Order: sequence, then C-alpha cells, then structure tokens
Amino acid sequence: QGSEVSAVWDVAEIKTFKLSQLQPNPFNPVTQIQYDVYKSGSMQLAVYNILGQKVITLHEGFINQGSHMYTWDAGSLSSGVYYVSMFMDGHVETMKAMLVK
Repeated sequence: QGSEVSAVWDVAEIKTFKLSQLQPNPFNPVTQIQYDVYKSGSMQLAVYNILGQKVITLHEGFINQGSHMYTWDAGSLSSGVYYVSMFMDGHVETMKAMLVK
C-alpha cells in the first residue's frame, strides 16, 4: 500500500528580459527606453500606435545579456499615445508612451 503525499508545484516564471523604464514620459520628441536582458538572444523592440499598427522597429536581432538603453527620437510622428513593446523568447512586455508636441 503506501502513504499519500501531497505535492505543491511552485515553478517560477522564467523571465529573459524586463522593460524597465521610459523616461521622460510624456516626452517631446526624445525619450530613453531602459531594459534588462537576463539571457542573451534574439529580441525585437518596436513601437505601435493605438490602432495596433507597427510604426517603427527600434531593434531587431541578437542582444547580449545586461542592462541596455535605447534613445528613441519620435520627431517624425504626430502627438499621441504609442506602445513600446519588447518581444523575446515568446514573451512580450509593453509600456505606454505619450508623445506631446
């Protein structure tokens, strides 16, 4: 026979990156996007409008582990709300950015 053993599975979410900060926000027309990569790999950093249309790809390709900063100059875009999205290893993180001219 045997004894009943209860088990609790506690699996931490494996995060390979974190979109940390957008500063300043609101901005006109330049802002800095800060992000951390915990595991080197292929990454995409892109900006979308409120309709979900991609307006610009800021980075697409391999990125090394560590803290990074990207300076985004949105001078060619009109005022409004945009979404900065980071895609890596099947995960996505998004931050809202407000461009005020």
